[in-house]
Amino acid sequence: MCKVTTIALTVSLLLGLSWSASIAGPESQPTSRSFVAEYPDVVNQRHAAYRRAFMEERYVELFAEGLSQSIKLPSPLYIRLEECQQPNAYYAPGPPKIVMCYELFDSFERAFADVPGGERGRVVMGSWLFVFFHELGHALVDQLHIPITGREEDAVDRFSTVLLTKVGEDGTDAALSGAYYFWLSSAKNKDPFSYWLNSVAGTPAHNFADENALNEQRFYNILCWVYGQHPDRYAWVVKNGTLPMARAQRCSHESLRMMKNWEILISQASVQQTAATSAPQSSIPLLSDYPKGRIVGRVVYPEVPSSGAEFSEIFVMLYPATKELTTWFSNPVAVKKQGCLVPRDYLPDGFPRFGDSDTDGSFTINDVLVGTYHLCAVYTWNTKRQNRDSKREAIAVVPNIKVQAGTDAKLTVRE
Repeated sequence: MCKVTTIALTVSLLLGLSWSASIAGPESQPTSRSFVAEYPDVVNQRHAAYRRAFMEERYVELFAEGLSQSIKLPSPLYIRLEECQQPNAYYAPGPPKIVMCYELFDSFERAFADVPGGERGRVVMGSWLFVFFHELGHALVDQLHIPITGREEDAVDRFSTVLLTKVGEDGTDAALSGAYYFWLSSAKNKDPFSYWLNSVAGTPAHNFADENALNEQRFYNILCWVYGQHPDRYAWVVKNGTLPMARAQRCSHESLRMMKNWEILISQASVQQTAATSAPQSSIPLLSDYPKGRIVGRVVYPEVPSSGAEFSEIFVMLYPATKELTTWFSNPVAVKKQGCLVPRDYLPDGFPRFGDSDTDGSFTINDVLVGTYHLCAVYTWNTKRQNRDSKREAIAVVPNIKVQAGTDAKLTVRE
C-alpha cells in the first residue's frame, strides 16, 4: 500500500496548502481531532484480512491525522471500515461518519477480475480512494454548509477528481480506476459506442431515479476532467475514440472551472466555520474604491492572531476575497498583487504602507513594526474606460493584528 500511503499524505497536504490553508482557519492546529479512524470487529474472514491490512499500514489513520491538521470541523467525523452486508460507502450526518464497507472491496475484486494480479491491487485501491474522497466531499458539504446548486452527487464526483488529479500521476490513475469501475459496473461489453446504442431501452427505471448519475455518465465525466487537467498525457483517450471529440474540446475549460469553484467554496465555507467557533472575533470588511463607498455583501470573521508568526496563515485567506473583487471591473490589464500593513487609524481613502513589497507580493515583518496594525491584501491593476487608462484597487483587511517583538514572518499573496 506504499503508493496509497503517499497519496493519503499528499492529499491531506493539498487540503491544507493548495486551497489557501484557510480550511483550518487562522489556527492550523485544532485543539481536538476532527477526523478519527475506527475499525469495528468483523465476522467474515476475508474482511478480517482487509481489516488487518488497513490497521497494520495505518492507512486510515494517516488520512485522519492529515485531515485533522487541515480541516476544523464542528464535531469529530469518524472514518469507519465495517461490514455492511452489501457493497456500499456512505456519509451519515448524525453522529457524522464516513462508512467504507468491506463488501465494496469484494465488488472491486469482482469487477477487476480480468486485470493481471499486480495491477489489480493498484486499480482496486485506486477505486477505493476515489469513493472515499467522494464521501469526504459529502461530509464537507454538510459539515461546512457548502452551498451546492445542482446534484450534490455530481459535485462530489468533481471534488474527488479534483483532489486526486492534484496529487500527481498516482492520484490521477486512482481517479481513472474509479471511472473504470463505474464503466465495468454497468457495461454489457467494453465498447462504449455499441453499448450506448443498445443500452437505453433496457435500462431499469430506478437507474434514472437514482441520486447518482448513470455509471456511464460518471465514467465519461471523470475521463473528461482527467483529460482536461492533462490533455497531452491522456490524448490517447480521444485518439482511440473513448472520449468523443465533441466533449473533449470542452474538458480543459470545464476541469479548470470546477477546480477554481471548489477552491472558492472550501475557502469561504471554512472561514465561515471559523467564525462560528472562534473567540475573540474580528471582521474583515472587503472594500473597493469603485463604485465609491460600496461594500461587498459578506464579512469574514477570523480569530485575531496573537503574534506576527501567525500572519502567514491568516494572510492567505485574503486571496479569494481580493480575487473576487477584481470581477467588478472589466478589461483588467497588468494585475499586480501586493501585501501591506496599515496602522490602526486605517482609512480606505488613503493609507500609508510599511516596508517595501517584493515583486512576488511578499514582504518580511521585523521588530521595527512591533505594535497593532491592520493587515491587508491589495490588488492594483489598470483598466481602459472610455479610451482612458484608469488605475483601480481592491482591498481586503484584517484589523487589529498584534505584532510582537522577536517575530519574523514572511507574507505572500498566493496564486
